[in-house]
Amino acid sequence: MKFPRIFKFRQVYNVLYRFWGNPKVAWQQVAETRDEEDDSLNSVLYTMMFVCGVVAMLSKLVEQQNIVNAILWGLVEFGILLVSYNICLYVCRKERTYQNQNISNALCNKIVLYPFTIVMGVNMAHNLLPGGFFIYFLLGYVLYEVWIASESLFEPHESRDWFLGINAGAIIVVPLFMEMIMKKMLVNI
Repeated sequence: MKFPRIFKFRQVYNVLYRFWGNPKVAWQQVAETRDEEDDSLNSVLYTMMFVCGVVAMLSKLVEQQNIVNAILWGLVEFGILLVSYNICLYVCRKERTYQNQNISNALCNKIVLYPFTIVMGVNMAHNLLPGGFFIYFLLGYVLYEVWIASESLFEPHESRDWFLGINAGAIIVVPLFMEMIMKKMLVNI
């Protein structure tokens, strides 16, 4: 009996290599398979969230040397990313509905997930280098990623500025805001 693998690191590597390395080609491939469901997206999402939680836990363990607080902070970090991702999905769907363009859930998942991998990468880098505020400048790459997505997926006459501003803004701001709130609420962790 063969058990399914929960964490698929090879798929994560392939997605990161494609979308961080050459996003224009990657988004053109997404445009070709626009509305097709892709089961690998969930494995990429949850694998990266798990790795972010482990990195946050290890960072907190090195910082405080308290295993209980480290495990709790790893779980909180996973929760922050999970809730942030779902809020960004909601924002993407509502923004497209507001623009009178109903898109499939599969496409919306792709639009949010691929730029969200950049946020998770910056999150991991920040946990590894806690004093490195300069790492947050890398979030500007989310703007580029969403801009390339809008060029590849939507017609030129469609309102891409709204799409770029609202979706990129949500993908960048929501996780930062959620983490700031959780750090204020959980002072002792």
